[in-house]
Amino acid sequence: MSAVSKTSKLTSRTRELSTQTASPGEPRHGVTLAEAARVWARVALLSFGGPAGQIAVMHRIIVDEMKWVPESRFLHALNYCMLLPGPEAQQLAHISVG
Repeated sequence: MSAVSKTSKLTSRTRELSTQTASPGEPRHGVTLAEAARVWARVALLSFGGPAGQIAVMHRIIVDEMKWVPESRFLHALNYCMLLPGPEAQQLAHISVG
């Protein structure tokens, strides 16, 4: 696939996403701030055992229960975080969901 066709596909996908409208008062991704705050508070309260425990809890809640992030995206973000210096669990929370 050439760079031009990749760019045109990306541009058309960006246009498609920008033309989608959410209903009034609801974000385009479908997760309200209140719902996100409740879920992240639950992750914080259940996260004992260091980064490995936090990552496991995030996976169970965010991928399995809430289905906010597909398995492949979560694992891709986790692999990326393993390359970066610093706490993987906090980086993962920012990259996979944010």
